[in-house]
Amino acid sequence: MIGYRRFVDTVSAEQNGGRPLEVFLRPSPIQTEQVVITASKRRQLLTEVPVSVSLISSASMERRNVISLDDALRYVPGVNFVQDQANIRGSSGYARGIGSRVLLLIDGIPLLTGDTGQAVWESIPVSEIDHVEVVKGAGSSLYGSSALGGVIDVITKNNVDANSTGVKVYGGFYQQPTFSQWQWSGRERFFQGASITHSQPVGLGDFGITASLSYNKDDGYIQNDFFRRLNVFVKTAGNISDNKSVKVFADVFNQYSGNFLYWQDINHALQPASSSMGQWVNSTRASLSGIFTNVISDRFLYAVRGSYYLNHWYDNFGSTPTGIGDSSTSNTCYLEFQGTLNFDPATILIFGTDGQIDFINSNSFTNKSSNSGAAYFQAEREFGSLHATVGGRYDYERIEGKAAFNQFNPKAGLVYDLGSGTSLRASIGTGFRAPSVGETYAS
Repeated sequence: MIGYRRFVDTVSAEQNGGRPLEVFLRPSPIQTEQVVITASKRRQLLTEVPVSVSLISSASMERRNVISLDDALRYVPGVNFVQDQANIRGSSGYARGIGSRVLLLIDGIPLLTGDTGQAVWESIPVSEIDHVEVVKGAGSSLYGSSALGGVIDVITKNNVDANSTGVKVYGGFYQQPTFSQWQWSGRERFFQGASITHSQPVGLGDFGITASLSYNKDDGYIQNDFFRRLNVFVKTAGNISDNKSVKVFADVFNQYSGNFLYWQDINHALQPASSSMGQWVNSTRASLSGIFTNVISDRFLYAVRGSYYLNHWYDNFGSTPTGIGDSSTSNTCYLEFQGTLNFDPATILIFGTDGQIDFINSNSFTNKSSNSGAAYFQAEREFGSLHATVGGRYDYERIEGKAAFNQFNPKAGLVYDLGSGTSLRASIGTGFRAPSVGETYAS
């Protein structure tokens, strides 16, 4: 943020003789406090949050040439990855084929697959990310199931005031393995990609539209660890009136990739076991999401969020004569209402309810459905330098053919401001995770 350098001088009115006095201020960058949204479902200063939150800026992702969200998350303290599964502060280990213990959001809307509850990190276009907020610790008291270990919220970029087009191209190759026994390919293995993004205002109030197209290809340093990715993203947002705003975005992602589960032996460490040689997975994900915000007064506002998420994949593992092995198609519908009430400048109440329904058609999990609903609240109160938070969430989860599951998860937190950007914080909360349809019926 750009401001002006402080200037102090003493002027005598008598000596100046009533003449106008001109003062020129020098522009200077101003260090502002960081603002987060995810920790309490509202905008607040990072120093006011009772839990640990890390931020990833778009600038840092550009410096590292990040092509997938999980590549950026690996640099966050306390976040570890085992293949494509995120683990925040040791909240979970690795279990292949089951859902995430970390909730993935995009602008506050869940983005986990309906059949297995997995996060598809590469489906979010990096070029459209403004920043990423990582909330560490149990987040079920506001976000419910899958927030057992924490929450990762991707905040997309705001509208632009003028036409803007960006193009990015990258490429490289892998060097041959150090040990001759590990060399399996007689040629260089390349990786490359390109993306193009265009943004412009559309002339309806302050509405703007953004569209991006990206393609990434990697031959793989490890045999059968290749991928081909195509991603299309479109977003429009703006103000309907002085107090109403809307945001709509859609994403279509396709990936064709190989499967490397474990090595063949120590002399063939970069080659898969013969049982998985030649295995591949083809997946398509498509989502349509919308957010409507209405500011009723300076004391109350509400937001409605909704999404539809299609997830379809198939592979050739143990394939039949048709060449197709396992396959699954899931359709997920999500809807949330959230209200924010300011009783006074020192007292805030956040409350809401959400629901989700999943329809799954799979030859692995059978044809099943699941549904869930929840109600939550969080109250915040300032007592001078002390900021107190209490809240909780009640969840109801049901999978077709199984008994319903319900649970209440409370939370509490304290933040004491010591001044000069320093604070002490403490928090306690619980987390849980209901099993996905894939975990319940996998065979």
